[in-house]
Amino acid sequence: MNRRAAEAGLWARGEFVASRHVAPVAPPLEGAEAAKLGGYAAAAATAAPALQAMAGVPVWVGVALVLAIAAVAVAVLLRRERTA
Repeated sequence: MNRRAAEAGLWARGEFVASRHVAPVAPPLEGAEAAKLGGYAAAAATAAPALQAMAGVPVWVGVALVLAIAAVAVAVLLRRERTA
């Protein structure tokens, strides 16, 4: 868990992480692609402490929580699509 949290922190700072030697590619610095990557990094940095907090929770509770969140997200997206 600590290693994954540290990796999320590296991604949030824009550091390059790889399990083997790979030549790093410079991330885009402007536009929608850069905003998208920044959002992913922020989500990873936000999720790491939450995952550490759930360390003592049974796996089935975590799976049920993820499925519930996914169901709510799908319902919201479908409702938004119908009204648009």
